[in-house]
Amino acid sequence: AFGLAMTFQARKTAREQERAERVSEFLVGLFQVADPGQARGSSVTAREVLDRGAKQLEKGLGMDPLTQASLLETMGRVYLHLGLYQKSEELVAQSTVLRERVLGKDDPLTLKSRHLEILAIYPQGRNKEAEALSRTLLPDARRILGEEHPGTLAVLNTLAVTVDNQARPAEALEIHRQVLEKRRRVLGPDDPESLWSLNNVGWGLFN
Repeated sequence: AFGLAMTFQARKTAREQERAERVSEFLVGLFQVADPGQARGSSVTAREVLDRGAKQLEKGLGMDPLTQASLLETMGRVYLHLGLYQKSEELVAQSTVLRERVLGKDDPLTLKSRHLEILAIYPQGRNKEAEALSRTLLPDARRILGEEHPGTLAVLNTLAVTVDNQARPAEALEIHRQVLEKRRRVLGPDDPESLWSLNNVGWGLFN
């Protein structure tokens, strides 16, 4: 049994290492277009580099599904931080589909993609939809990750934001208080996530 377990772990490690190498190769190739030797004097914007990479990922040629899903999520996060929410949603939705197909609905990585989708949805003004998705995701996160897992608390925090964005400040403040209490207990009072929750509660009280 020990030998089988070690063999399984070795194969898993090898797959993860191979996947990491594929991710590295993709990112290096993605930014070669910004190299003067490749661009031949033409100026290339960061958005053009991102869009080029997104097109390659959506095709997924010669790429295993989990590597493709990981890169789609990473690119989705970049678009999210740039305020390009619709494109972020599109890429992360594809990541969710791939992970659900390979890993199943209950895998933590699938939950992570589902949450990132919500983070790209509500800034587009679709708060009612984002709230509904958060309420659907939250029980799954509690069941799979645990009541006080940082991932579960992140979903609960997103729910509070979507509620607040719909002009329900009292309800949102109560949820933010729950998140703050649990983050302080789990992560400590000085953790950045705890401090961010403290800010949310303070802002709720101010309003």
